[in-house]
Amino acid sequence: MATSKQNLSDLLRQEVKQDTTEKGKEAAAAKPKAAAKKVELPTQPSATALSRMTKAQLLKHIEWLQSQPSEVKAAPIPDAEAEKAAAEAKKVAAKNAALAKQVKALEGEIATQNKAIATAEKTIKTLKTDSAEKTKLKKELTKQQGLVEKLYAQVQVLEAEVNKPEPEPKPEPKERTVDEDRALVLARISSYQANLQFPTQPASSIPEEDIGWFD
Repeated sequence: MATSKQNLSDLLRQEVKQDTTEKGKEAAAAKPKAAAKKVELPTQPSATALSRMTKAQLLKHIEWLQSQPSEVKAAPIPDAEAEKAAAEAKKVAAKNAALAKQVKALEGEIATQNKAIATAEKTIKTLKTDSAEKTKLKKELTKQQGLVEKLYAQVQVLEAEVNKPEPEPKPEPKERTVDEDRALVLARISSYQANLQFPTQPASSIPEEDIGWFD
């Protein structure tokens, strides 16, 4: 209770000081007036009297209350004002609770969005890696296809060489018999005679079987 009184007293002092500062210049320019009569406040003013007090009077009354022993209680606040203050406090508390709930929901949405963004970034990174790997594999596949085609051409050449028919062997020369040699000699002599047209020789008196052959 003493703390609440002290805070209210400080607020009233600040407001009174501010009012005094704002009206200082006007008071200095105006003619001095007669000092106001000192107003004696009752020890325990009624609720109506409290509502009609000025700030200075309220400040003075609060200072008096603070100077009294702790067992002396301040004048009770009217029930209507207390209910109004409680209702306002309840509204403020409900509003703050609603705002806190909204803030918590927004924080949850932000966390969900951040998680989705992280997942999307990871997916994009994976797709980029997969695309690079796919391009690399495609180049390697093209290279391998070229090697396969080259090897296939070499295989076709080898198959052509393997399937090439072997040349027929040349017939080995056979040894001629004596009769074959005699026939060849006679044929050669006849050819010479036909080409050279030797003169006709007289018939030999030696029988042909006695002439003999070159054997």
